[in-house]
Formats: sequence, C-alpha cells, structure tokens
Amino acid sequence: MTTPNGAIKFNNLTGSDTQSSGLGPAVAVYGSGASTTGASNVVTGINTAGVSSGDLLWVQSSSGRQFSIITTVDSGSQVTCDDNFDNTESGRTWAIGGKRATWDNADSRRLFGGDCAAGFVIETETDQSLTSTILLSHNKGAANEFVTIRGSSAHKTINQTVNDEIFDCANWSGGKNTFKYLKFTNTNASKGNANAIRIANQAETFTFKNCIFGDATNTLRYGIYALNWARTVVHQCLFTDSEIGYHAYWNPSGNSSFTECVVRNMSSHGYYQASGEQNTVVNSVFHNCGGYGVYITGEGQVIGCICHGNTSGGIYLSPAYGNESTMAARNILVSNGGYGIHSVTNATYGDLDNVFDNAYFNNTSGQALNANIDPITLTADPFVDAANGDFNLNNAAGGGVVLRSTKYTLGG
Repeated sequence: MTTPNGAIKFNNLTGSDTQSSGLGPAVAVYGSGASTTGASNVVTGINTAGVSSGDLLWVQSSSGRQFSIITTVDSGSQVTCDDNFDNTESGRTWAIGGKRATWDNADSRRLFGGDCAAGFVIETETDQSLTSTILLSHNKGAANEFVTIRGSSAHKTINQTVNDEIFDCANWSGGKNTFKYLKFTNTNASKGNANAIRIANQAETFTFKNCIFGDATNTLRYGIYALNWARTVVHQCLFTDSEIGYHAYWNPSGNSSFTECVVRNMSSHGYYQASGEQNTVVNSVFHNCGGYGVYITGEGQVIGCICHGNTSGGIYLSPAYGNESTMAARNILVSNGGYGIHSVTNATYGDLDNVFDNAYFNNTSGQALNANIDPITLTADPFVDAANGDFNLNNAAGGGVVLRSTKYTLGG
C-alpha cells in the first residue's frame, strides 16, 4: 500500500465535490476524459501536472470504486493506483488534489466505506451536515491499519438532521480507528436512534479523543453506543445533555477504557455498561445525571472519579457472571441521590470487596450499600463551585482540606 501524502481534506466553503479529490496539488487538476479498465489499477486520459505518488485520484465511475491512492505517475496522462477500478469506461469526470466539500455527498461517502484504505486521514476544516447515516466499512483486514477521522482544529460540528446515527459501523474488519476534535449533534425532533456512533460486532479498537457529544440544544440519545464485542478507548471527551453518554451492552471482549472525561446533564445514566469484561472508568467527572453517574453490571473498575448530584446514586456495581470482579477506589461521591456507591451482593457472581478509599459527603441514602472499606468521611462540600462545574478542591475544613491531606503510600 502506498502511504498517502497527508490528510484528505474537506471544506464546505471553498471545496468542491465535482472538481477535487481532497489530497494532492493545492489547486486541483481535473477534467472529464478519464478512462478505466475493469480489474485494472491503471487510469489514462488525465492530466498529471504537479501530481505525485501518494496523492488521491477520484474517478466518478458509474459503479464500484471511485477513489484510490496513486502508486506511480506513469506519464503526463496516466497513473497507476493502489487499487483496481471496477469498470471499463471512458470520458469519466476525474480530479486530483484540492479540497472536497461535503461528507454528505454520495461520492464523498465512499471515502468512509468501500474506498477507505490504510493510513487514511479524513479531515474537515468546516462543520458538516448530514441527511443520513455514514456507514463505516473498511474490510481490508490488516490488524495494523489505522484510519483517522478528525476536525482540523478545535471542534468541528458534525450534525445529523434525521433521527439516526451519525456513524454506523457496518463492516469494519481489521485496523484501528480514531476520531478527534469533533463535536457530534442531532437537530431532529425525534431522538430514538440519534446516537453519535453505533459500534457493533467489532473486535477492533475505536478511539475517541477530545470530542464533544451533544449540547443543550442539539441533543443525542447515546453519545457512543457499543454493542457485542466492541472495544473502545475514550479520552478527554465531553458528553452533555443527552440520554446516556456512553452505553455499552453485552461487550464480552472488554478491555475498553474511559479516561479524563466529563459527563453531565444526562436524563439517564452517565456511563452505562450491561455485561462486559475488564472495562475501566478512570479520572472522570459525572454530574447532574438523572440515573447513576456510573452504572456497571459485569466486570469493571471505577477509579479516581467524581460523581456529584446524580439522581439515582453515584456508582452502581453488580457482577453479572462467575469469576468477575468490580472495583471502586479513590472516588469522590458528593450529593448524589441514593447511595454514593451501590454494590450488589451475590455469592455466585464475583467479588464485591473491592470498594475502598472512597470519599463521601451528603449522599441521600448514605455512603455505600454492602461494601465500603476505609471510607473517607467528609463533613463539608470539597469542591470550589460544583453548581457551575468547577470540581477543583476547595480549602474548606472537612471538605477539600481533608482530601488535600489524604496520602496513599505503597506498603504503608
């Protein structure tokens, strides 16, 4: 496979879906005379001025493949590509370079699907609006293949206008996938299927870094909906004003992580996991959710998190199968309805003794149900301004001062 020369760029203000491929010369070369041969990776009848190996060729074929990375520039009118084209055709619209305009364009969508290849970076410089779900389909099968979908900077908004997912993993086999610097919203009045992404039946890793899911006006149902073997890494993301931030169901492959995130104002749980193995929730904040901040049935660990003002309680833990274990350690649980930590005892399913060194203040039903080793009992609110989302520790006696002075030592 030829290494792409950079990101495949989109800009809905200056780009073109009819005269650009998204990767190549800054000013695209394009025309209408491309010829392809079925089951061949050679394309003729184009202009290769300024074109290099690693650029992206787009040919508007009548069916099948439209995009491929250029392997060699053979002449002033011919290139050899990484992939075969599917039809014998002539007089086809083509382009190399420039910027494409919209993710919603039918041809552009092939970059997320059948034409996606190892090393692709799909980058938008502007917000994007969708009128249907983008189906992610990458099936080349090599375990070391990486694909990145990102905003160029800050958080570019990807808005879905129908009651459906923004992304749905249809046939992603092999490789690892990263989403960065994106904001996911839905402006449809109905929210029954309005998830940012649905990942199902995938053993590959989907990574989300520095993304935003939902806002107060354009809400989602679930931010991330992970099903059946899905494996995720979620880091430094914000989930806000939706039904559930992260929803995992029957995820036996486990080994997913959720770190340094903020989940707030959910109508139900902040983080929900129904069955799964070895999933970790670390150093994250869950506040003002209508259910629990973190709700786990199965095997999972919750470490160093803050749960504040969640209606049902702070953390819920319940092993689902034999030999599973749950753990909640060094969390701060303040002003939750119900218990700070609600752990379910069951002699058949797992070990619930691993609830220790957690700090509690003002939880409606008390500190913890069933398991609670070495609790830290606070007598004052420990946060600077939790009502306005500032969860830094204050200097209040019995509150932040206690936590600032609490030290943990190995072997002590």
